[in-house]
Amino acid sequence: MVDINITLVIQVVNFLILYWLLDLVMFKPILRVMDERNRRMNSFVEGFADEKVELNELEGVYRKKLSEIHGEAAQIRREAKDQGNSEKAEILTRAETQAEKLYAEKIANIDKSLDQLSAQLNEDVPQLSEALNNKIYG
Repeated sequence: MVDINITLVIQVVNFLILYWLLDLVMFKPILRVMDERNRRMNSFVEGFADEKVELNELEGVYRKKLSEIHGEAAQIRREAKDQGNSEKAEILTRAETQAEKLYAEKIANIDKSLDQLSAQLNEDVPQLSEALNNKIYG
């Protein structure tokens, strides 16, 4: 069977001293470094999650503002189109008014010219008829 003698006890004591020294010199510092690394990684992951949430919020704000800008641009286009149409209607109305005025002036000028020609013809008819009469009769 197993023989317990002084060598075994010395081996156990040596093992315990070695374990204590390794724990003091190697295990605890390595565990501290690993814990610190885990803390930094966790803080990085939490920071990343916070940044992702903030990014999503900013993206929502961006999309909302972009939608507002598109709406404002559409409103500006509608207003410009409406203003253009009203200016077009106003210009057409002025042009029609000017055309009607010009037409009325031209008609009045033509009527005046016709009246003058008619008066001139009425003045010239007796002379022309006398001249024609003289040529025909003699």
